[in-house]
Amino acid sequence: MKLSDTVFNSCAELAALMEPVSPAMAVLQLSCGPTQGRLRVYGLGRFRVSVLETSQTLFLSGPRRSDRLTLAFELGRTCDLSNLRAQGAAMPWPGFLGFNQELTDFDLHLPAGSQLTTLLLPKALLQDNPRATQGTLVSQRLQQCNLLELKAQQQAELAAWLNELINSPTGQPPEPITEGLLDVSLTAFEEPTAQTGLNQPRQERHNAALKVLHRCMANPKDLVSSDALSEELAVSRSALFKGCQEHFALTPTQLQRSIRLDRVRTELLQGDGSIGAVAAEFGFQSRSHFARRYREQFAELPQTTPRVSQL
Repeated sequence: MKLSDTVFNSCAELAALMEPVSPAMAVLQLSCGPTQGRLRVYGLGRFRVSVLETSQTLFLSGPRRSDRLTLAFELGRTCDLSNLRAQGAAMPWPGFLGFNQELTDFDLHLPAGSQLTTLLLPKALLQDNPRATQGTLVSQRLQQCNLLELKAQQQAELAAWLNELINSPTGQPPEPITEGLLDVSLTAFEEPTAQTGLNQPRQERHNAALKVLHRCMANPKDLVSSDALSEELAVSRSALFKGCQEHFALTPTQLQRSIRLDRVRTELLQGDGSIGAVAAEFGFQSRSHFARRYREQFAELPQTTPRVSQL
């Protein structure tokens, strides 16, 4: 039932792994140190389960599949839930996040040490289930909310089903695990005392931050001034700066540099080209300046970054 199990060592590598689920996903590193992580994907018929682990704090943003429902939750014991945010809203308790059916895209602030599990299931699977039809509490919460508290019993049951999935031998029928995960999920949405977080429209500065993130991710070699970005993206300079500071703790210039450094590291990891040539390709002309910025972001010098043959 395991479809893939892949290690990634940069934001660009993770974005490439997520391409089948969310094309053109933007992944930005927000903490200092080398990014190291793992993405496992399991297939349960039309049901998909992914487990994402990361050593660094990341910001993820991308489009949603219109025919799929996403239920994400954090079961890692070392994750700081206070720094887990979906659509800019903090997660005040363990629970599902990012499931609102009206959203066409997502953004997620994922703290270091996370083990984010995501259930990806066809919307038709719920539409055909009498527990989730129009007018039920499940349907109302899927349409109105984007955060849902998971009670301790539900957390334990989800963890048990996931352990069974991860440890299942190849060829085992997926139906019992699929039905178990779906039943626990529906029970969580039916729980009348569960706390919820409503889906709120994004503020101007939030939209500005996402626009500049995707623009710079798509054009990592461009060096663009804040004024030029503001004009190109049709956002105010104030919203641009406030949005980048609020969601990334970076200025627009620092954001561009972080993206370029990640692309340099990705190429070095793959063993493509000399350090000086790759750095210059992404706009770093001064070797000393580049080495200093590289060490600030990844806590290592570029010459100590392991090449693919060493990983």
